[in-house]
Amino acid sequence: MTFWFDQKQSAGQGLVEYGLIIAIIALVVIIAVSTLGGRVEQKYQEINNALGGLLPSSNLPVEYCSTNMNSISDWDLQGNQTNQWVNQNGQMCMTNTGGSNYAYNRCSQAAMPNDSDYVVHLRVATLLEGNGYGVMFRMQNYTNSPSGYGFQYDPGLKAFVFRKWVNGKESVISSYKPGNDYEWHNVSRDVKVVVKGTRMEAYIDDELVLTATDDSYSSGGVGLRTWYGSSACFDDFEITSVPPEESE
Repeated sequence: MTFWFDQKQSAGQGLVEYGLIIAIIALVVIIAVSTLGGRVEQKYQEINNALGGLLPSSNLPVEYCSTNMNSISDWDLQGNQTNQWVNQNGQMCMTNTGGSNYAYNRCSQAAMPNDSDYVVHLRVATLLEGNGYGVMFRMQNYTNSPSGYGFQYDPGLKAFVFRKWVNGKESVISSYKPGNDYEWHNVSRDVKVVVKGTRMEAYIDDELVLTATDDSYSSGGVGLRTWYGSSACFDDFEITSVPPEESE
């Protein structure tokens, strides 16, 4: 009887120790994912699959593309002033003295066409002067006459604007004017565009400022745009999957 009890107690203790090991693994991986972001998330899923789904979901997005904007070679430059895109103080900047000029993210051209839903995030976007800049997404071509969508930070119109582009011709899908006291210039903004299904959302400094719905384009890459006398600088760019809570 004593022997049987000892065996049972030992088995129970083994299960507790196994549970503690799993909990420690889960804690370490979640901390790593929280610290390092999307690429670790993919490894986390591989580990979780190998363990039969025993680890809790991290609910973090998967990173598709990212750049700290230190290299212009990460971008396909189009427009009549491509030489005006320069690296300055660790940022990518454009002083636009005429026309529309585009910088298409090379990574997104390869990674994005098969992923219809994603988040574009510019943690630093500063309009120094002029009428504005744009974040292009779900691009169908990467030329001076693009097709796709764009979100515009547009003091020329005193508005945030979603536009649709068809072979270089643009039309307004939706717009919102934040008020005459809004500070458009020389303020660093955190800009995020979330595109999921037919819906698109724009956030400035984590505040939802504009939504729109359109079903013309379902996938495609990402870029930046400036126009007619606008000077702007950008930094800390990434494209990720839409977080699970935003996908529902």
